[in-house]
Amino acid sequence: MTTLDANRFDLKYGMGPMPHAVLMENLRLFGTEVAPRVREQLQQR
Repeated sequence: MTTLDANRFDLKYGMGPMPHAVLMENLRLFGTEVAPRVREQLQQR
């Protein structure tokens, strides 16, 4: 985010008629897989 000088990131989780279970899995993956990797990359800079 430093490249863009941003301090906030918003993500749209829903995509049309996505089933609730799929939406919840996407949220889980974002929190457990994506966010930690982004934090790690930002700390290395």
